[in-house]
Amino acid sequence: MKIKELRKNNKETQQEISDKLKMKRVTYGNYENELTQPTIKDLIKLADYFNVSLDYLCDRPFNNNIGYIPEDRKEIIKQICELDNASFNELKTFLYGYIKGKENSTNFNVYKK
Repeated sequence: MKIKELRKNNKETQQEISDKLKMKRVTYGNYENELTQPTIKDLIKLADYFNVSLDYLCDRPFNNNIGYIPEDRKEIIKQICELDNASFNELKTFLYGYIKGKENSTNFNVYKK
């Protein structure tokens, strides 16, 4: 389970997280050290707290090959999902060009309506 890695990335202590999730610190520590398995209720709490899927939390492989998405990228992903088809296709063309270093990526007008 990835809760230790996620906690350290958040620069939090076991006590801070266990307090926020209203569980005993020793219970959280046992989960983190894989001495006991969390209940499904606690797994959901942990996944919600760290804003990750249950699959990610439990080290299950992802079908989408994306994995954990950092907070600073979620807003842009949300905006992309809200684009109409034409705008999405323009952005997709730009991104593929940018990634592949094609010249047409520099011709994309960000302010085009």
